[in-house]
Amino acid sequence: MPQAVRATPLRVTSQLPPSIPPALLLVGAGSPDDQGFGLERIAAAYRVILLDQVAPDWARRHLAGHTSCDLGNPASAVSAAARLAQIVPVGGVLATSAVRVGLAAQVARRLGLPALAPRVVRASHDTAFARHLLTLAQVPTLCTVRVADESAAARQAALLGYPVLVRPDVPGPSSGCRADTPDGVRRAYRAVISARSDCAGVLVEELGQGADASIEGVLDGSGRLAIAAIVRTTSGAWPVPAIGHAVDASDPLLEDAGLRAHAAAAVRTVGLKTGPVHIPLRLTAHGYRLLSVQPVLAADLVPRLVELATGVDLPRAAATAAMGGRPLVEPTQHRAAAVRFVYPPTAGYLETAQTGTPLGAQWLERFRWTRHLGTYVHGPEAATFTDRLAQFVVTGRDGEQCLDRLRLVEEQTALRIRPHTVVHSCTW
Repeated sequence: MPQAVRATPLRVTSQLPPSIPPALLLVGAGSPDDQGFGLERIAAAYRVILLDQVAPDWARRHLAGHTSCDLGNPASAVSAAARLAQIVPVGGVLATSAVRVGLAAQVARRLGLPALAPRVVRASHDTAFARHLLTLAQVPTLCTVRVADESAAARQAALLGYPVLVRPDVPGPSSGCRADTPDGVRRAYRAVISARSDCAGVLVEELGQGADASIEGVLDGSGRLAIAAIVRTTSGAWPVPAIGHAVDASDPLLEDAGLRAHAAAAVRTVGLKTGPVHIPLRLTAHGYRLLSVQPVLAADLVPRLVELATGVDLPRAAATAAMGGRPLVEPTQHRAAAVRFVYPPTAGYLETAQTGTPLGAQWLERFRWTRHLGTYVHGPEAATFTDRLAQFVVTGRDGEQCLDRLRLVEEQTALRIRPHTVVHSCTW
């Protein structure tokens, strides 16, 4: 047996009976706070084998096996998957995050399984390319332009109209710097170049001020987009990432025929034919704008919110699509659910963290501290997802009741940080 294969709890050997059902190969474990729920749901329906350097303790109880490889080395990962497939039948491949989409496609192609087309992978990583495709398909989006130098960045910003976002041209999502003036654009350009050694260039984007949202759904084998939910995102003061999301099974955007048509057109123009679909939106004063098409499940506990509000099991649906089946995306209930992430109000070391939240309340699905006492956290000017101090999920009959319950939990949660400021490169 190849040394790369390690099984938990099923022992992966070449003597497995021929009748054993095919396994789902999961590329990347992710984090327990984000991908833990999805893995639990997928493992309840399919035998899951993890492709990753290690199998984390939190994931082991859900795995039928694990094959070790370096996901940062595509050739190594593809070879490890090929060796695994010689002794264990693999029926599908699924990526846990957007950064693993390309690798999952390579693995699936090597195993002779349905794989995302290169066009889909590029559109999921390349914002400028994706929005070019959306524009050609007459799907409302925001303009993104690659620039070669500071002067070009300032010229494009003037054409797009302020404010703009200046960010590195790197695969996948990335943070950027907001700029409101020509001088601000030049400073942002220099900050982006100096901060990212892997930066292939710089993007200047129309900001399109407004609320953020997303479409969550699944494509079946026939290419039909089944929309499970609309997610509304609550953003903090710039540039803090999202501080929360909410799903209401009665969201009026679900009845917007134009949005449905544009979402279907967006999926077609990037070439996506099956699997999960995550389409970020910006709800501007001039209407909605579709920002990209991501062939992955949304992060930030969004699949859990969708299940709590609608009864739709998105992780299982995505796994079913990957395994060649027909996913079920029919709502079985009409409620609402919301998650809130607690960010540090200032940079420093977390000294105390307390909550008087009614932990036994039926409407409080979870409350978890996600940083340990004594750890350093960044302030609002430099905060990222890793600085989140806590997360909590509530349910209710509608969005308004969820909002009231979020406020109640926030009011009963207290923390103290010993200040220690570190200047961020995008702070002028």
